[in-house]
Amino acid sequence: MIFREKLTGIQIALIILAFTGALMVAQPGGSDFSPYVLLGLGSAFAVAVRDLVGRGIHPGVPGLVIAVGAGVITTVGAGLAALIFEQLTMPSLGTIIYTMGSGAFLVAGHVLLLRAYRAGTMSAVAPFLYTATVWALLSGMLIFGSFPNALALLGIAVIALSGIAVVALERWPRKTVVSP
Repeated sequence: MIFREKLTGIQIALIILAFTGALMVAQPGGSDFSPYVLLGLGSAFAVAVRDLVGRGIHPGVPGLVIAVGAGVITTVGAGLAALIFEQLTMPSLGTIIYTMGSGAFLVAGHVLLLRAYRAGTMSAVAPFLYTATVWALLSGMLIFGSFPNALALLGIAVIALSGIAVVALERWPRKTVVSP
């Protein structure tokens, strides 16, 4: 039992399968390995903690308040990191517009994710978090011209099929066995 939800063997297997798909996409330890991959791992851990903490927030707190609060903390943290690791320059108007758009999507993502956790079960929502890998690949293709190899494409398919299977299992009512 995890977070007051009893997981079936199939649900656990599908969550592990989706994670395996994400690993197939990321391909850690390959010839392109870089120590910066560890930053991605740290980010994934932080996102998981965020989701677990968000699940426990009182339902009376509006999602927008939580999302804006997360945005403020993100801004302060990013500002401090920039002061330490970056050389500060005045961004162009285009960069400012892109940054504002990114922030709007970040708030929307937080609100929608929080609503999903409040309305659904962790086991139903968790596999869809791995789709971030798919979106990262797609944006890499569209923006940077970086195309996935066959293993990454297989990983995308595994993630998608795992998510579809979890949703399908959630919709099927479980049969109750009554002892005579």
